[in-house]
Amino acid sequence: MCGGTGLLILALISVLISLLVSPLFADPEDFSFSPPLRTLRYVEEFYALFAQNHMPATDSIERNIWFLQLALNSPYKHPIQALCVIRTEEEHEQYKRLLRTRIAFLLAQGFMQLGYRYDKEEIYFFNHEYAKELAKGFDIAKYYYREAIVYWDEARRTAAEAYRKRSVRLRGNLLEAIQDEARRIHAGDINYRKNIDFRIKEVDRKQGLLARGR
Repeated sequence: MCGGTGLLILALISVLISLLVSPLFADPEDFSFSPPLRTLRYVEEFYALFAQNHMPATDSIERNIWFLQLALNSPYKHPIQALCVIRTEEEHEQYKRLLRTRIAFLLAQGFMQLGYRYDKEEIYFFNHEYAKELAKGFDIAKYYYREAIVYWDEARRTAAEAYRKRSVRLRGNLLEAIQDEARRIHAGDINYRKNIDFRIKEVDRKQGLLARGR
């Protein structure tokens, strides 16, 4: 009996020593999100982390906004590492204008999505018991809608610059799609400002209903 107890104690000590000596690290495959293994620096690297979701959760939208804002304020890669073939300095300048337009437009979309998550379509009589919570949500929604205006205006500005240099054409499916999007923004075929202004006006209307208790 005593010998059995001694063997058990020795086994437990062996296990404890192995745990102390061997570092405990989780396998990266245990996680759905793998952190970058190197420091990111360039516009193209942050843009690559942008993830379009068919059913975006708030944290996914915030993640996209974070990476896109970093992209908007980062340097571009060397032309040889661009997202399309760059042959001249003029093409490189047009490439930067178009990519900036695209990123600013995506940021306007992202802030609109965030605002909408805190907004409420309509106010009914049974909502007034939550008037304080609704009022706070409307304030947050309006803040995000106004942030969307900032980036929409930037997208419009850079789209206009790209349009003035429209004779400089870039090749490749991605950049050709971005060129077309920038053209539509400049022409007014895509008009996010109209949508944003409508959402803000609606928030003001619903805030008025809450204040009047109707």
